[in-house]
Formats: sequence, structure tokens, C-alpha cells
Amino acid sequence: MKHTIWIFLLLMLCACDNDQEDLMITKETDAMSNETVEQPPEQAEPIEEQHEIEFALDDEVIVLNTNNITILKSFLATTNDREQAVANMKLEKLMLEKLYLLSFNCQDEKCSFLLLDRKEPNRSLLLDDMVKLKEIIPSPEETQLFILFEHKNKDVWKVFQLEDWEMAPFQAEAELEDLRVIEANWQDEQNIHIQYHLITNSDPQETKLRMVE
Repeated sequence: MKHTIWIFLLLMLCACDNDQEDLMITKETDAMSNETVEQPPEQAEPIEEQHEIEFALDDEVIVLNTNNITILKSFLATTNDREQAVANMKLEKLMLEKLYLLSFNCQDEKCSFLLLDRKEPNRSLLLDDMVKLKEIIPSPEETQLFILFEHKNKDVWKVFQLEDWEMAPFQAEAELEDLRVIEANWQDEQNIHIQYHLITNSDPQETKLRMVE
């Protein structure tokens, strides 16, 4: 039943709406600060905890408004234990400015991964579902991300274009299946060098991923 629900969610949504007036990330504060501001009870605004999830990172506190992240809101609505589902989530700040990665729905080291963008307009995108994340490598000009996952005991890759907020059309020189990536390096914005070996053969091999014009 859970598998059926997630297939429906993935078909329903790969990206969240950008036209919301409320921000996807509603608060950013210094997590290391000891200063607090108290308000009289009559001025305090009620917090709708069911719509907000708070993450304390090294230097900031981030609060996600699930009303503006439809796939996350749908996931929490279908889980049997919302509190435990939230506790199992992990938010990471990526190397690139204002980009975050949220892992959720984790089972046996496999998770669903949501890319979040704090720049205007606030955006999110489901990168993949029930996979193990191995590596994210920005391109030299930081316009794209090479994303390496492990799925069903083999490695799979995606290239994501940040400006267009969609997967980039990269293609390998040869058809690659059932492989393990040893190392991946951007040569420029249109070419990625891959060192790999096949699952059935441990000998290192090389290929190149090229952007399709």
C-alpha cells in the first residue's frame, strides 16, 4: 500500500508551486545565539506546528512550511507516525549558496531526497525516491550538479541544471548499465569524466558524459 501511495505522489508532483505568497523556508536565525526576545502573551502569535518543521544546523535554524512543499505535506499526511517521520528527516546545507538537501522516508539506508532553494522564488524538487545518496559534485561554474545515487546495488547518475531547475540532457559515450562509479570529475560545463567498473568485472574503465545539444 505504501509503495502504491508513493508511485501516485511521484506521478502527481516532481516540483512544488512557486506562486505561493508565503516562503517555503519561513525563518532563519543564528542557532548559536543566546539572545532571546520575549513577547507579552497577548502579542504572541500561535504557531501551527503541524505545518512547520524546524531544523537546527551549525549556524542557523531553518523552518520549513510544509504548506508550500506539497510532496512533503502529502508524505506526512500518509504516514502513521508523524512525529517519528519528522525525527527521521535530515536537512543538509550544500556547498552552493542557499541550496539545501532534505532526506525523508528513510528505510534501510535508502531515502527520498528533496532539493530546496532559498533563492527567489523558493523552489523544491524531488531528486529521487528510495535511493542511497553517494555524492553531489557542482560543476566548475556552479551552474549544475552531478548527483550520484545507488539504486538496487548499482550506481545511477543525474545531472541537474540549477538555473532552469530541471535535469540536464547529458549522455554517456557508451551505453552503461550495472556499474559502480569509482570517480567523477567535471572537465567543463558540458563534459564529465567518469571512471567506473562493471559489477561483473572489477577492471577500471573510463567514459565521458557529454551535454546533448
